[in-house]
Amino acid sequence: MDTLKKAMRLVFPHAWSVVLAAVFCLIIPTLLVATHINKNSELSPIDEGAHYDYIVRISSGEIPRFGEAMQQETLKTIACNGVALHDFITPRCDSSTFVPRDFGGGLSYEAQQAPAYYGITAVARWVPEKVLGFDGFVAARSVGVLWIVSALLVFWATGRVLGFNPLLIASGCLLISAAPLSIYVSSNVTNDASGLFSGSILLLISALSLKYQRRWFPYLFFVVGLILPLFKVTNLIAIAIIAIVLLIWNLGKVNRWESQKQRLVSALRPWSATGGLLILGGALSSLVWSALEMSRSIADPKTISTFNVLRGTPVGLSKIASESLQMLGPLTNSYSALLSNNGTHIVGNLTAINFLVISTFCLYALLLAAGFSILFLSPKKLLSWLAFVSLCGLFLGGFVFGVVNWRTYDIDPSVTARYGIAVGSFLVLSVIGLLRGKWSKIGVWALGISGALLDFWIMLG
Repeated sequence: MDTLKKAMRLVFPHAWSVVLAAVFCLIIPTLLVATHINKNSELSPIDEGAHYDYIVRISSGEIPRFGEAMQQETLKTIACNGVALHDFITPRCDSSTFVPRDFGGGLSYEAQQAPAYYGITAVARWVPEKVLGFDGFVAARSVGVLWIVSALLVFWATGRVLGFNPLLIASGCLLISAAPLSIYVSSNVTNDASGLFSGSILLLISALSLKYQRRWFPYLFFVVGLILPLFKVTNLIAIAIIAIVLLIWNLGKVNRWESQKQRLVSALRPWSATGGLLILGGALSSLVWSALEMSRSIADPKTISTFNVLRGTPVGLSKIASESLQMLGPLTNSYSALLSNNGTHIVGNLTAINFLVISTFCLYALLLAAGFSILFLSPKKLLSWLAFVSLCGLFLGGFVFGVVNWRTYDIDPSVTARYGIAVGSFLVLSVIGLLRGKWSKIGVWALGISGALLDFWIMLG
């Protein structure tokens, strides 16, 4: 009990810090996500139907197989809500039965995803469905509020462990919650919704290991490494980044007068109990799930018709490398967030959209600046290393996953920033930790506030 009280005093040192956390970790993100859900009834064309089908199946006690026909409940949801894709025609909502091929294939093509996000969402949607009266689909979407609020509270705790001022942490929470991609993934049924939470968990356990010594830390790192890829395999990018940063931290603590080989050996010993076990756990769970999924699949991923839209254009390593640049904006660079369309026409107030483009670019530039700050700071700070390694890891990780998807599905992988959203919290933490001077902090607040106001303007205007 005393330990819990100390932890609470650390995380919330004053009554006003509780208010700040409530506003910026709970109220604002909840309002943003709820507004987006309310204003966008159509399913996202970014595989939301397939993700929802996974939840429908897991709710009935089964894990889907890649290539199975979608459930009737899923097909009815698609028919009745529609898809935010230009010229995509669905059967009548009042049809007695639905034929999968009438829905662009109607196959369960996201069944290769690991089940953790879907299982938690299937259970958590019971509250909005049974208590608030939402239908099953909206209830599943609304669980996104739980994911982003949890992510921000863990992010807040990380900042406090590192000794950041609550007001500074609140500005970081606002940057995350107001980022268009954060809102988009948190208000749709997609395992990307768990990304920010996964990244924040990695930050918290790393911060704890830097500040405290506990015998159970190695077990914690191994378990976290095991679990996070079961939300989404692209969390391996975030795991690798944290592991590298922890190695850099350990290298900085060894005796500089030792030989390079001895320094590396001295650093690897403590690192193996944190970053090493983290990577081991991540690799193990990813390999086990991949083997299990491939043994259960009933379709050839290279011939499944659902992916034909991504076939037919030449693909090579240079194209995938160029696409991987999108990964450098894990909170900004992706599908037209906040807009319920496929990019072929404008939805919303054009003036607000133009201002949001400017605001989003400023956020993108700010995160890039944190990453490249290592080139100008001396001595090098750990947060600078975190940001720099994050940018390198995002690009290289996007390239690796792009190549894997290309060879597995015979498609243009269309690498997108969503794959690296877990790393978004790394960059924001680096930004607020590296800020110096009153005006830079005011500028970050101004960027976060303007972003949130523009989000509401677009969605409500």
